[in-house]
Amino acid sequence: MEFKPYGNLDIARVKRPSLHGCPPTVSAIVLTRGAADALAQVMRDWPDAWHQRWQEALLDLVYDCPFNVWAKRVEVEHPELAPAVDVLNDYRLPTLGLVFDAAELSLMQQITEALRSA
Repeated sequence: MEFKPYGNLDIARVKRPSLHGCPPTVSAIVLTRGAADALAQVMRDWPDAWHQRWQEALLDLVYDCPFNVWAKRVEVEHPELAPAVDVLNDYRLPTLGLVFDAAELSLMQQITEALRSA
């Protein structure tokens, strides 16, 4: 997961693997600015195995698992990842979801373009 800043947000693109013959799709994890630096700090000394577990855990989140359910499961199954889960929780947007699939991203883009042209 690699974040890129955009305005007052940090946005990461997560490529979901193909399932059942469907092509891979892209989702976005959207957090408030500062999340990327906070995650980098938490994860800087992690061994490779922890990074791999984190990537696997993120796929569960991206596949429509509600954040609170996902966070509790990760903290129980992989307590070493709890600090990174805390960062996601701390930087979540209070009025939006955390993960957006391609259709939602397209809709947001259309709304933005419509507002600009209005």
